Amino acid sequence: MNEREEVAIRSVINVLQRLLPSGGSIPPLINCPVHRFAHEHLVADTGSSLTTASIASLYAELTGAGKVPPLSRRVLERRLAGAIQTTVGIRKTHSVIDAGRQRRGYKGLGFAPDPK
Repeated sequence: MNEREEVAIRSVINVLQRLLPSGGSIPPLINCPVHRFAHEHLVADTGSSLTTASIASLYAELTGAGKVPPLSRRVLERRLAGAIQTTVGIRKTHSVIDAGRQRRGYKGLGFAPDPK
């Protein structure tokens, strides 16, 4: 890379950084119900892990209460990995221990406390 290309890249990076909110993080895709769910109900928590099944169970509860739109489990799980990675920054793993067995889920992820 030559000096001219480096200057152009730095210029683009500066413009993109100015477009971010003051906190410096990219806001979640609030129009997507799964991103909104992840943003509102899941938090990074180094001391805990959640299985995909437990997250789907919470989503189903919220669907029953009319707080989130209904989605099939297949659609939810397909969108969930990207939503969690975007909003919380945690990737899906296949080594979450639940009841002595390895399950699919997220290490370092917990449920957000209920707002009261």
